[in-house]
Amino acid sequence: MLDYRYEKVVQRWMPGYHYVGVCWIALLCSLAVLRQEVSLPLLWRESLKGKISLSLLKKYRLLQWEKDHEVQQVPQQVQQIPRRQFQQVPPRFEELEKKPKRTRRFLFIASLISVVVIIAGGLLTLYVHRALRRVPIALQTIKDVPLSGAATRFDYQSLDARTGLLVISRSGASSVLLFDTRSQKVVGEIPGIPDGHGVVTIPELGRAYVSSGTKNEVFAIDEQMHQIIATIPVGAGPDGMAYDPIQHKLFVSEENGHADAVIDVRSEKQVDVVHLDGEAGNTQYDAISHLIFVNVQTVNQLEAIDPVTDKVIAHYPLPGCTHNHGLNIDATNRLAFVACDGNEKLLEIDMHTMKETDISSVGNGPDVLALDNGRHILYVAAESGIISVFVEQGLKSHKVAEGFVSSHAHTIAVNQQTHDIYLPLENVNGRAIIKIARFQA
Repeated sequence: MLDYRYEKVVQRWMPGYHYVGVCWIALLCSLAVLRQEVSLPLLWRESLKGKISLSLLKKYRLLQWEKDHEVQQVPQQVQQIPRRQFQQVPPRFEELEKKPKRTRRFLFIASLISVVVIIAGGLLTLYVHRALRRVPIALQTIKDVPLSGAATRFDYQSLDARTGLLVISRSGASSVLLFDTRSQKVVGEIPGIPDGHGVVTIPELGRAYVSSGTKNEVFAIDEQMHQIIATIPVGAGPDGMAYDPIQHKLFVSEENGHADAVIDVRSEKQVDVVHLDGEAGNTQYDAISHLIFVNVQTVNQLEAIDPVTDKVIAHYPLPGCTHNHGLNIDATNRLAFVACDGNEKLLEIDMHTMKETDISSVGNGPDVLALDNGRHILYVAAESGIISVFVEQGLKSHKVAEGFVSSHAHTIAVNQQTHDIYLPLENVNGRAIIKIARFQA
């Protein structure tokens, strides 16, 4: 198995595909040393303009001719003169002209070696990046449960640990799926919830709550009766949700409303709204600090909400993250994990200091994060269908596996008792399924 620590080292020194531009500039510099006719500042300026060409040398000579003769445009007859006949040598290369040929040859060879090294580093980056994506993820499939109806999109899930009922938002079918994890069977499907997103189960109430992105409502579902018992209007674009069991409040991310709606689950009514500095991503509850944390994805920061006063009490910038959407909190180990879908990164935050301690690459379009508390394993599901697996070791985590599962496999849930994971897949051979699997560490 490949060691993912090497991937992090390579990406730190050769990030992304920027090495292509570095190689191009280095090659031009090598040619400049060989020909001794073009100044490096000119090469840099012209490369930024995208105008590097084989006529660069002649262009430089014409510019020199304009300057020396104090004219704005070189006459046509002068432009037709072969470039070798121009005698002006750039001032900064006058000394270089006087150096022995051996010195010039050494400079040229050294420049070519640097180009080779840079290209080799870039190819290594591509190899590591693609090789790690090709490694099959060590998932032991327990069962693939076929679903009725057309192949449709899924979103968030939530597992009621008391009853074993897994509530899944089947947003493409405007319904909510009820799956019994103990019998591994679908026990119900509740229609009439268009564009469902966030899902939260509250075991002590025997209810599940699902947000509807298009209707701007939150639906309360009775888990035993399998029916909607309340509809609660909220702001624009409700998405992820988090529940505070002490204050009996449900916090709902309003992605388009730049706020978190606050619902009192005892009255099933919205009682407040918390205004944020930008677009709300996922919202999570921290059982140790008893605070609500929400990703504010358009300003790349994490904000803390006091659920007693329903006010933002802290702002934490997230350098290295673009569009922080997914969020999960390991309250026991005081770690927070932030998925950045703008640059395919996972940030690890020490909640003692609220400082970033690590950053890792994940699949394209990371979305839902799920934590196996007993095994200390974090799963990151991405829109690209890639699942990344991280193992916690103290206050650090490191990637141990990554691989493709299925297109749009962006949602995942963990059974804390059996350590099984649940992957609703929208289209496997023309039909939707729920894959029940287990990661083999």
